[in-house]
Amino acid sequence: MRVESGSRAVVAKTRPRIALHHIDVWEQNPYPDDMKMTVEIDEKKLSRLMKLTGIKTKTRALNYALNAAERTARLSRLLSTTLSQKDLKNAIDPRYDVLELRARERPAGQ
Repeated sequence: MRVESGSRAVVAKTRPRIALHHIDVWEQNPYPDDMKMTVEIDEKKLSRLMKLTGIKTKTRALNYALNAAERTARLSRLLSTTLSQKDLKNAIDPRYDVLELRARERPAGQ
């Protein structure tokens, strides 16, 4: 697709169209780096996770669980590090004012 913008031509990339009889995997797959593998998984745990979260597919439930486990591990590593007095002093910008930010975010008329 070519779009004229002032004196320069801009080329815009578009995704391929999908016919009703054919679904392109590139369009359908929300996780482009997926790979298929055989893994033994506790079906009861997976079923409980799907019920608790409302996730409908096993693939999405497993991706959710992997993301949650990674987040937990990162948070645990962050919390296990000790900060020096200098690090703590420089952790927050001295110009930061939470009350001012809240006042700016408040809708008009409140």
